[in-house]
Amino acid sequence: MAELHYQYSTASTSTESRPIDPVAFAGVSTLAGLSNTVVLQDKQSDRRMIVTADVAAALAHCSTYLPLGQHAKNLCTAMPPLRGQEASVTETLKQVAQSGLLTSASEAVKRLSQGSTSAQDQQPLHLCVITKDRPEALQRLLNSMSPQLAMGKGRHTDFACIWVIDDSREPENQRKNAQVCAHFNASNTIKLEHVDIGLKTRIMAELRRDLPEHAESLEFLLDTAFWGNYPSYGAARNWAQLLTAGHRAIVLDDDILLQAIAPPLAQKPWKFGSLQDIEAAFYTSPQEQAKHTLAATESPLDLMADHVGERLHKFINRQSGAFKPSDLVGANAAQVNRFTGTSVIKLCQVGYWGDPGTQGGNWLLNLKESSVQRLLDLSSSISETLDARSVWLGFRATTITPYAAMSAMTGMDNTTPLPPYLPVGRGEDQLFGIMTQRIYPDSCVANLPWSVPHKPLENRAHRNGLRPPLPKPNTTLLSSWLGKEPEAQWGRTPDSLLRQVADEVRYLCDLQSSNLEALVRKEFLELAIHRLSQVKTQQKIMDSHSNKTRHHAWENFLRESDQVLGEFIQMPQEAFAQKHQENFAFDEENMRVQGLAFAQAIEAWPHILDAAKNLSTTR
Repeated sequence: MAELHYQYSTASTSTESRPIDPVAFAGVSTLAGLSNTVVLQDKQSDRRMIVTADVAAALAHCSTYLPLGQHAKNLCTAMPPLRGQEASVTETLKQVAQSGLLTSASEAVKRLSQGSTSAQDQQPLHLCVITKDRPEALQRLLNSMSPQLAMGKGRHTDFACIWVIDDSREPENQRKNAQVCAHFNASNTIKLEHVDIGLKTRIMAELRRDLPEHAESLEFLLDTAFWGNYPSYGAARNWAQLLTAGHRAIVLDDDILLQAIAPPLAQKPWKFGSLQDIEAAFYTSPQEQAKHTLAATESPLDLMADHVGERLHKFINRQSGAFKPSDLVGANAAQVNRFTGTSVIKLCQVGYWGDPGTQGGNWLLNLKESSVQRLLDLSSSISETLDARSVWLGFRATTITPYAAMSAMTGMDNTTPLPPYLPVGRGEDQLFGIMTQRIYPDSCVANLPWSVPHKPLENRAHRNGLRPPLPKPNTTLLSSWLGKEPEAQWGRTPDSLLRQVADEVRYLCDLQSSNLEALVRKEFLELAIHRLSQVKTQQKIMDSHSNKTRHHAWENFLRESDQVLGEFIQMPQEAFAQKHQENFAFDEENMRVQGLAFAQAIEAWPHILDAAKNLSTTR
């Protein structure tokens, strides 16, 4: 590896050693050359270099910011042929760095710190509460909100309005919700608007009048009656966007309490990271968890409002201490490189304290070793712990990520249009996060280091089943498809990128049946490989744990998942389905109809939001 057979640069190459600085290999195209060589091309500077294939393979391991010497040590550990050659590996990395093909943390710090110093005009926020057939939960939330909205209580955030978006199907619950809202208005100065079926009908009538060409999309995205008994979680969130178009908003689920809870583990400095940085702590009962509650003195509304729509350089500048290259050690360079100082925090998320908001128990596969060890160390079995629904699930540090996932309290920068939610089904939040990133590829998400109490009124103990995580034909497939970022997305306007997302959905619908089935099988296979990798990781954690006697169910689940996913990967899908009595079929005709309607609605959404800014119904 120490010998570079070819070297060519379009810019002059300095022979002077650069200052010691964390570096990474990112933002470089790797093109197959001649005679087992690879051409490296920096996508921005166009600097180039020809290296042997083994050098290119080694550089792929240098994706995070680390001191050059640490990269060399890591390579010698990860690649057996390089063991004992740390000096020659270091020399090779120096040559690559001197050719301008390793990005430095100093350059990233400079880029991320630059931006306008003028004051940012932050208009009053809107609050949205999503409620469905839970008047008691709505009243509980509003009761916890009232003290934080009273002037003179330390509040520094200006709120324009509270929208209670009532998705209730039972008329009696809508009537009770109206009473709860009226009582709130009688004792608070901030206006609360109950968005019931009557107000929704009037708004829809006005929008249909103003946008007759988008009548079908209005019905698809906003009319819950159109979807019958299907759960319309996404439609309710579309109403939140519609009513706050052009403004910043905070959207709340009705089964939380408005209180900020600090992590039960030591907090860490802010960082660039990913959704895989989420952690968990588990408790044997709600009573046991209550003993560990660390309530923050600040209002969660203020804590989140500080960051919704904030420019990244302003976020960085408000953190304690100067932003240094060493702060980026361990950060993924490709991810950091997508941001600039003017990147906007389009979404904010928080963690869960109490019920984790999850379906089934398979979400445990996503957790890192430290979280799983905490689960295994408890005196109760995993099944008993999951049944208690007493969890902290969140971040220990403010973590800047490209994507959003699921949060019971979400900050949304609607000053420029966000994409619509898929109106029905589950997984709509993950799909929304991916679509937001596709439309604003340089935007970011602030995952804040606190949680809100999540206390559903209904018993959710039945949600904790462990079954092999086989892929199924659901929203995950569309998320996976849209999550493949095209290289040509950079430098394009959000309107153009939104149309491209719609075109990609439309592309799926236009495929012939055989091609669509082949594509679905490929997506299933990729997902199964990923999940098998997660299972293998959890098996290693389980094997290293000192006391396995309490966790036979978890061990059996991992063993069964390993076997079933292994078979799925190696067998034709139809043969696997017959052997295991699994159904991977999907309603192709319905998928095409709904997919085309969704694609049309995605394109119509900015026009709908623009019209919503001038609604006379809500003035």
